[in-house]
Amino acid sequence: MKNKNKITIIALIIGAIALGGGYLYCKTNIDKPFKVKISQNEIKIIGWWGATINSNNIKSVDMINPPLDVDSQDMGGKIGNKIFGNVNLNNYGKAKCFVENASDKAIEIKTKKENYILNFSSNEETLKEYNKIKKNLKLEML
Repeated sequence: MKNKNKITIIALIIGAIALGGGYLYCKTNIDKPFKVKISQNEIKIIGWWGATINSNNIKSVDMINPPLDVDSQDMGGKIGNKIFGNVNLNNYGKAKCFVENASDKAIEIKTKKENYILNFSSNEETLKEYNKIKKNLKLEML
């Protein structure tokens, strides 16, 4: 009986450490803005939740207006005004999100298989990145 109690206590301590570590990892890394690298072939989103979007798969790139409201989550979520990972958004459906501020304008990239929504620390920066994407990927026809 004493061994079972010790095992239970050890398991609880390990679980608490794992949960605490996971929380600190998420809290520390979600505060870091993601980075975007744009080339003629792809858009690479770098951060604690990243993605690579092949330019051949892109159907459209548009600016969308706030607010972005999370309807449901699937391997993603919302903390404060940030939205990250796979979520279902009211008015936009399923998307992989890299949203710094759900109250600001965002870039919606629709591909053959997935939709991506991203924005940056300000509307000005988001517009600057939107223009870079359109120019570098030569998507003026979209």
